[in-house]
Amino acid sequence: MNTQEEIIKESKDDKFPVSIDCSVKIYAEKTAPLMHINKHLRLLYFVYTGALIKINSKEFDIKAGEIAMLPPGSLYSIRTKNAQAMYHSIIIERQFCESLDFKIDEFGILKPINDTEIKNYFEQMVLDYKLCGNFYKIKVLSEALLLLKRLYELSLYGCENSMTAAEAGKIKIIKNAIKYIEQNFDKSILVEDLSVVAETEKTYFGRVFKEITKTTPIEYINIYRCKMAEYMLEVKDKSVSEVAQLCGFANSSYFTRTYKKYIGSLPSKTM
Repeated sequence: MNTQEEIIKESKDDKFPVSIDCSVKIYAEKTAPLMHINKHLRLLYFVYTGALIKINSKEFDIKAGEIAMLPPGSLYSIRTKNAQAMYHSIIIERQFCESLDFKIDEFGILKPINDTEIKNYFEQMVLDYKLCGNFYKIKVLSEALLLLKRLYELSLYGCENSMTAAEAGKIKIIKNAIKYIEQNFDKSILVEDLSVVAETEKTYFGRVFKEITKTTPIEYINIYRCKMAEYMLEVKDKSVSEVAQLCGFANSSYFTRTYKKYIGSLPSKTM
């Protein structure tokens, strides 16, 4: 499941400001990738093969061995260029960055990073995390500080231009809609509901949503519901009909057809 990491709340030590997830695998999908709202500073290091990462309204071609930086508050999606890709993920909490006076909102999106220092810090953090040796948290934190320092140096000359007011307005519309979908996917959701939440006219909302996400609002809702259903079927002791209801589908037959369309198999095969 490509989006499980994003859909399900990440498991980490809430008292430690750095979270590391090793060897996250993503696979090619038939549907447009779901978009996610990034809460903290996130770095993705692609180990083999690359990916296409959309950050707000810009898409970047990340090659194997390169690192993508996702700023806090950004809207993003990831899709593979091949059958499979893998990356390591490091999340540094926004509050921690701000406590260091590291003003991550003051610079734009870094282009794909291919910097030796950043790679060395990243790889060492992953290694220390995996080994969990003595004082590994101190080591990870010290490496995170060096990484932030180098990111700041790169940001002085390596950032994309900021969004225009029009682009920022469109991203705000999509973020409001996605938040609503994630919080209410188990209920009936109409396009009118989303346009109200996004504070814009229905026709314009639909056009902007398709422009940014590459899918219609209704299709996006169904993809999200099916992804959540896939996760529930894998980890929860519930029947297909129970999962269908929990994910906002009116009946099991419609759920089965929709699930097959977007996931590629029958829900009974996922259990």
